[in-house]
Amino acid sequence: MNHSLRPIVYFLWISILFLKNTGCTTNYSPIESSLNISGSNQKELQKVLDYYADDSLKLEAAKYLIENMPGHFSFVDTIPVNHFYDSLDSLLTVMQDQPYSEIADSVKSIYYRNKIEDLETIDDICVIKSDFLIDNIDRAFEVWENVPWCRGLNFDEFCEYILPYKVAETQELKPWRAEYNAIIADSLERMMSCSLYRISAFQAAEFVNNCLKNEFCRDPDDQTMPPMFYRPLTRLRVPYSTCEDLCLSGISIFRAAGIPVAIDYVPLWGYGNRGHSWAIVRAPNGHDMPFVPIHMSPYVQHKINETISKVYRRTYARNQELVKLNDGSRFVPETFRNIFQRDVTPLYADTKNIDLKINIPDNEYAYLCTTSRSFWQPIAFTQVKDGKAKFIDMGKGCIYLPVYFDKNGNMISFTEPFKLDWDGSIQYLNANFDKTINATLYRKGPLLEYAWRVAVMMENGQFEASNSPDFKQSVTVGSVTTPADQAGEINIPDSIGSYRYWRYIQRGDSAKCYLGELTFINDSSNITDKGKVIGNFIESQNDILSDGRRAFDGDVLTPLSFTRPNEAWVGLDFGKPVSIDKIRYVPRSDGDMIEPGDAYELKYWHNGMWQTLDRKVATTVSIDFENIPSNTIYILRNLTKGKSERIFMIDEEGKQIWW
Repeated sequence: MNHSLRPIVYFLWISILFLKNTGCTTNYSPIESSLNISGSNQKELQKVLDYYADDSLKLEAAKYLIENMPGHFSFVDTIPVNHFYDSLDSLLTVMQDQPYSEIADSVKSIYYRNKIEDLETIDDICVIKSDFLIDNIDRAFEVWENVPWCRGLNFDEFCEYILPYKVAETQELKPWRAEYNAIIADSLERMMSCSLYRISAFQAAEFVNNCLKNEFCRDPDDQTMPPMFYRPLTRLRVPYSTCEDLCLSGISIFRAAGIPVAIDYVPLWGYGNRGHSWAIVRAPNGHDMPFVPIHMSPYVQHKINETISKVYRRTYARNQELVKLNDGSRFVPETFRNIFQRDVTPLYADTKNIDLKINIPDNEYAYLCTTSRSFWQPIAFTQVKDGKAKFIDMGKGCIYLPVYFDKNGNMISFTEPFKLDWDGSIQYLNANFDKTINATLYRKGPLLEYAWRVAVMMENGQFEASNSPDFKQSVTVGSVTTPADQAGEINIPDSIGSYRYWRYIQRGDSAKCYLGELTFINDSSNITDKGKVIGNFIESQNDILSDGRRAFDGDVLTPLSFTRPNEAWVGLDFGKPVSIDKIRYVPRSDGDMIEPGDAYELKYWHNGMWQTLDRKVATTVSIDFENIPSNTIYILRNLTKGKSERIFMIDEEGKQIWW
């Protein structure tokens, strides 16, 4: 469902051109321009302006909404949309106790069955009604003027953080403030008894967030889902959410209570393949405090370890630079097709301005990109002046690629990638073929926090062999010695001998057996399938992670995880004594470690594209590559399975440095 401002801008341009060609001259004010493109709906907008003719401040608020309305849009036909949301309400009631995956499948089914993604949209300015706009303005002013935590909020801040009549495109154009405010009114009333809290928007946000967590409790989830922001209260009932869903679903409730909030987002982390959205609340000290509605408190430090390239704030007001970009360029990256956002990177990151020479005509646009896997995505733009592209407030600690679009829409790099270091220095990454390096690679992507927390559970684990099922007489054949971001192999000397029972064990007051995969090898052959799974795990239909067979199923992404007092272990009974040459182990992790038997391709960046250096099939938990050009970036791709991968550099010792 695509929507562009271009038809509106084109219409205005044609109108002005016509007036000039007929000898007429005129300077339209922003409000006149909006009224002129509203068509037959102009009388509705004029009613709002006339209604507030004697109230100068509300009149300015009405003008602010109308001036910035072009580009905001809604569904033309709301009948199928309402039918979908009514069906969704019924579905969520019936399936409230079902697994998230089943609910997700049903939600997608009715969404696509109703063909919501194909429904036509129309600019709000052509359909919005005066009574709805007046109700929105009056209720917004009511909270601004009466709730104590709005003290000190100036008119411009009020317009940005409280006044807008919607927070997401296609949101239903019906009064919502009174209904949403009722959800959390009792919670805020209790807060009022504390003199300090009652003047704090930060504290009000905390109280409202706790109320929403109790009412609509769930965590962010990676379940893919269609966009559903027409009816936010229905959306809140869906028991799984992305970070953006949580923000867009919850922010209307905060604004209904007069709490100044907005949504910030990073298109791509400087160190990862994904972006992120969160909300901010304007605290009494003037600082913007980040949080994720219905999930994370404003008290909690938010993503402080992430490397940031760019952060944008979603706004109701149009960004005139983005309007100019969309009107003047044939090819606009997806990030910048939304004209309702502004750059707030300095609020979150140490930044630097970057000047680059570029050989394209002045007034054309250049971009800086960061990567998602091997793909470069523009995250900053600038207009070329005097043969230079000046990028403002770029986050440090990132690798960037400068690009422009040619007449055919192809993205062309005009320098090699460069590393913007933490000290503000810039290092261009030009592949050096005169100084080559050798490297042993263990992963195709960095070990991030969520995976590290479970991978480290293998530390200090041991491997034992015995001819007794209770392992009272056993021999220790090896220990986990590799770091958490690597799989490992233990070579068993012939002197160990043959044993019937082999196991992995963790000891401690609360011992945790966390494993991605175990493999037993004899004479270069995998004999894991010849053993019977044993251990002190307890199989349960309600906890599939405790099924010991998961440690031996050949899939590192179906981990075994259970906890027992004193010791937790899993192993194999081979039915008779066998000798083992090698034990291979993989921590419970993210699937980005090297897997024997998979084919891999190492690429490096050179001359504006990814170049293949070599392809190999892994025979162990690492892969060796020789004679690699230095001073560039690389990507290691698993050709057998999986899509996750991340750019890296290689230091002088042959170790991967992730970016």
